[in-house]
Amino acid sequence: MFYWVIYDVSAEKGRRRTAKLCQDQGLRRIQKSVFAGELSQEQILGFRESILSWIEPGTDSILMVPVTRKQMGSVVSLGAECGLTDLMQRRAIAYV
Repeated sequence: MFYWVIYDVSAEKGRRRTAKLCQDQGLRRIQKSVFAGELSQEQILGFRESILSWIEPGTDSILMVPVTRKQMGSVVSLGAECGLTDLMQRRAIAYV
């Protein structure tokens, strides 16, 4: 399934680890603390376990938002290109 991963992590080390984990899982950076891409259930479980080992529950937050292909088709992107168009084109090819 396609996911948006959005995070607000207070410690610099935690932010770097979170970004690296997202990239290692094949997610694409859309903005500084926003990634998007396909994640399997197994990846989600591993991601969650990793994140919980370093975030501060009282101050940090991670959102993993599942999105359908139809919902992704109605995303509106304004301003500078953020890589979303390329991501969606690759997804369209994958589902043909």
